[in-house]
Amino acid sequence: MKFFSILLATVFVSLGVVSVAAQSAPSQTWLLLVHGIWPGSGWDWQKTAYWLKQAEPNSKILVPTLDGRAGLYKWADNLTHYVQSQSLLDPPSQINILAHSFGASATLFLLRTAYELERGDLPALLEKLDCSGYWGNALFACKEMRDGWKRLLTSETERARWIAMAQKIQSVTLYHPALQGACGACADVLGLAGHTSGGLCLLERIASWLWAPLDRITWNGEKRILNLYGGMAWSFSLCGITANDVALSIQQQKMQSPEVHDSCGKGYQELDAGSYSHVSFIYRWNVARDLVERVRNWLSALPDSTQTCRSR
Repeated sequence: MKFFSILLATVFVSLGVVSVAAQSAPSQTWLLLVHGIWPGSGWDWQKTAYWLKQAEPNSKILVPTLDGRAGLYKWADNLTHYVQSQSLLDPPSQINILAHSFGASATLFLLRTAYELERGDLPALLEKLDCSGYWGNALFACKEMRDGWKRLLTSETERARWIAMAQKIQSVTLYHPALQGACGACADVLGLAGHTSGGLCLLERIASWLWAPLDRITWNGEKRILNLYGGMAWSFSLCGITANDVALSIQQQKMQSPEVHDSCGKGYQELDAGSYSHVSFIYRWNVARDLVERVRNWLSALPDSTQTCRSR
């Protein structure tokens, strides 16, 4: 009898230990990032966050309101400060990012910059950045990027923060990303839409080398990146009457340069997310749910080492 009492006690203690371990195990962290101009707040993701919470009840879901009217460098730097303020730079947590529009571009910019920083190659990238030929808001965005890169090269604290942030990123989902600029961005020379429009204008010229080779954004396949592009068959907007999502053409959402195609690396995939507008996920429950399902299905599938950045 005494033997069975000891055995039962041992079982209960073991179950208790397992339970405590399960409760203390770090949950996944999801970071949902807004696009660049309007409305530029965490409210944009309320429907997506709802469906994500239903599917990932044990995960931490962060929907910050950041300065969405910033340029590429400032946007990415704001992100590193936010993640640090949430104590997410300490191990063992990893972050899955879901980013829209210019927020997606800023996330890739962070990954590329941190990759070059870690390997000591950022000066070579800096040499490619030529701010001549720009004026107005685009010139501001270019100078901000140039000065930011120089600051990272001289500040050990800032350099360490950017690298630590990039190392925490496990996956990035780009939703209607502004990878090649945006329709009409260069016309906003006064910055009426914030410095984001200047950054978008800048991207029209530098995307061909900023996103290439793609291996330097996926960290040689260490980071998984899914690009969910989309748009109507035609729509009247600043893009003209063409295939676009009202803010971006289909081409502007994809990796299009020959340089990027020639150096495609594993870990990156592009998929057509459907005939939706740039902001459909904000106000349509079915689009938000579809977005969550696509991302979770992609993450649950084994990475395909043969993936290219061409559309499928």
